[in-house]
Amino acid sequence: MATIPLSANTASALDAYVKRNFPAADTSDEIRTGVALALWAEGRQDVDLSAYDTQLSALAGQLGLARGQQAVARAMPPAGFRYYDIEAIHDRSIPDLDPFKGRMSMVRVTLPQTDAEVRDIYTGIGTVGTRDYLYRSVAEFKRTYQGLPYSATTRMDLITPARELGMRFGAISAYLGYTGASTPSFYVLEAGTATGEPKVPFACATINGGVVAYSGYQPTPFAKKDHVYRGNLTVVGDNPAQLWLTAEATAHAPYITLSVTFTETATPRNIWPGFLIVRAASIVLERLHVVPLA
Repeated sequence: MATIPLSANTASALDAYVKRNFPAADTSDEIRTGVALALWAEGRQDVDLSAYDTQLSALAGQLGLARGQQAVARAMPPAGFRYYDIEAIHDRSIPDLDPFKGRMSMVRVTLPQTDAEVRDIYTGIGTVGTRDYLYRSVAEFKRTYQGLPYSATTRMDLITPARELGMRFGAISAYLGYTGASTPSFYVLEAGTATGEPKVPFACATINGGVVAYSGYQPTPFAKKDHVYRGNLTVVGDNPAQLWLTAEATAHAPYITLSVTFTETATPRNIWPGFLIVRAASIVLERLHVVPLA
């Protein structure tokens, strides 16, 4: 995606907007432009972008984005990839707030066997870029996880949000690991940031088993690195079905529960990630005065 030259003040304001809502997120010219475009298209006033109305309108036209319309039309490939519509229910219980539902799409790709084969993967809903996930080949994964069942991996599939028009909403991805059978033997969850950077893996040696681990990063102002994640991924056949995850600041007292449903589809709803980022930020902003900061 082309970037828009921004003044130092506007760039700083956009960086502050991103970091205030997603402390672990990175910023770049591309992210600043994408966030600005999404704010403009959504009609939000969180950052003063009035000086860039003409440029943002022109960029939206070039990219096929329409103000007030969330989907980006793309031609779906005839074969080669599998897609999932995702519904994620976020339910905060400390303090007790109304749950909200997020929707997005993910694509499933099979990772190459060797490092030499690693490259960006172009799908019908965007690009699975080599910088957007932690393990880019079976060989790389097996160098990291050397005990069984991981050392016996013969294939790995990644189910992940894609990067489209320069933007990616990368809160969570999942790897399904195979050790020779037609169904997966283990899984790895990969937590990341709203702006697309992968951060922390959580491996489970058995399908439908659970993970318990420190979060290891700060996705929102309400979280800390030493908060504990508990969760599991339910797999039916070779398909992810349900992801359940809780976060705890105090042992066995979860303050938020995330429930994610995967539905395989040939026509993913394909919401542009820029919209997902600013919508997630708007929820954080709404809750800053009622949820204690970490």
